Amino acid sequence: MQGTFTIQGRLISLNELIGAANNNHYGGNGLKKKQMKIVTDSILADETFRKLRFENKVIVFIDCYEKDERRDFDGITSAAAKIILDALVNYGTLIDDSRKYVSLATYQVFTDKKNPRIEVTLKEM
Repeated sequence: MQGTFTIQGRLISLNELIGAANNNHYGGNGLKKKQMKIVTDSILADETFRKLRFENKVIVFIDCYEKDERRDFDGITSAAAKIILDALVNYGTLIDDSRKYVSLATYQVFTDKKNPRIEVTLKEM
C-alpha cells in the first residue's frame, strides 16, 4: 500500500520552533499544534489519502519545495518530519512513529518559487 498527500506552503523551521519554546513553553507547544493542524487539514483535503491506515512498517518520503534558498536544510527537514509524523499518528494514519512502524524517513529540499509545498509519501514495506 502507498499514499501521497501535499501540504501547500511550508511549515515552520526548527529554529522557529525552538525560538517559540524558549520564549514560552506553552507558546512552543501551541505553535506545534497549529502546524499539526495544517498537516491534518492537508490529509483531510486528499480524499484518497485520508482513508488510508498503515498497520505495518512504512518508509516515509518528505520532499520540501521552498520558495527560496534562505532556510537551512536541517532546520526545514527536522521540524517538518517531527510535525508531519506526529500529525499522521494523531490522525490515525500511523499507529505510532517509533522505529517499529517507521523504518526510514528520507528528506529532500528543492526550490519552487511559484509553488512552495511539501509532498509526503508513505510506502508500506
